[in-house]
Amino acid sequence: MARLAKKALLVAGGTLVALLLLELALRVVGYDPLAEMKDGRELFLRAAPGDLGYELTPGARGFAWGTDVVVNEGGYVGPYRSPGEFAGHRIVVLGDSVTFGNKLPYAATYPALMQEKLDPTATQVEVLNFGVGGYDILQYVAMLEARLEMYPPDVVVVGYCLNDICVIGLNPKYIEDLEYYSSSALFRSRLAQLVASRIDRLRFKRWFEEQNSNDEFMRAFADRMIPVTYDDLELRDLVKSLPEDYPASFYKSIPHLSRLRYCLRRLAILARRHDFRVVLAIIPYDEREDGEWKHQRVHQLVRLEAERAGLEVLDLADAFATDSESLFLDPVHPNAAGHRILAEQITQAVRRDELGE
Repeated sequence: MARLAKKALLVAGGTLVALLLLELALRVVGYDPLAEMKDGRELFLRAAPGDLGYELTPGARGFAWGTDVVVNEGGYVGPYRSPGEFAGHRIVVLGDSVTFGNKLPYAATYPALMQEKLDPTATQVEVLNFGVGGYDILQYVAMLEARLEMYPPDVVVVGYCLNDICVIGLNPKYIEDLEYYSSSALFRSRLAQLVASRIDRLRFKRWFEEQNSNDEFMRAFADRMIPVTYDDLELRDLVKSLPEDYPASFYKSIPHLSRLRYCLRRLAILARRHDFRVVLAIIPYDEREDGEWKHQRVHQLVRLEAERAGLEVLDLADAFATDSESLFLDPVHPNAAGHRILAEQITQAVRRDELGE
């Protein structure tokens, strides 16, 4: 027993020394995932009620999402505009990180470029950017409803990305985990952070899959769905033709399609009730096969549902496909050149019908 106890102590001591050496090595090479998590996002996000879930913090400023961010006192990016009725034309832009402008200066984002094209002085036309990274189609509707009375629009532009059909907003979970790690003495250890970061990658992946599973989706959004059935032959044929890959795979889900239908029709109801126009601008997902957009049939499905709801659709696939220049930072986010195309196409649509040009 004495020999066994001695061996156990030696093993424990050796293990402790090894862990201490690993901790030291991680610090020497500068490994600090907790500091990396504090990349600025924690300054800009706060909880919000209902379907919004979270929103930008008014007055926050700093560096996050690859760019310098200034959130004005109204809780959105870009110049602050006075609430209430506007004597000219007010354009409200809804969207996710594309509209918000990840990795781009604000002046390079398509809402800012639209303002420059339509009215640089913002005396006759004002463009408000209500984009928030991680938002989906239901959060767009919730954002619009939350600000309709404060900023009644003449036109609402929805910068629709193909992944907007599913729940993608990890930001609240990020804030929750950051608070936990920051408050726990255990996570002052680089080694503990290493283990936690590996676990978190699996947890985030599992969280995304769970939130978007049909059962959980039905449970969470049962009262925000309009049923979709396969008696609809046109829709059924489109769904059958979709690829199995993300994000097209979510358009094969009846619960996801039912929530999309609800959101589009809710937008149409709001537009009729408050007398504004909705332009749904479909932004392509940068994956191609044999030179063609891999998810082109998703565009057709979204157009079908939006037009059935009575919304105007601007499909931007052709505008991006005809330009040989690389227009994306990654499959989701257009670069500065891509934002110029977005601004040009959406501005033309707004000018043609809304401003009589």
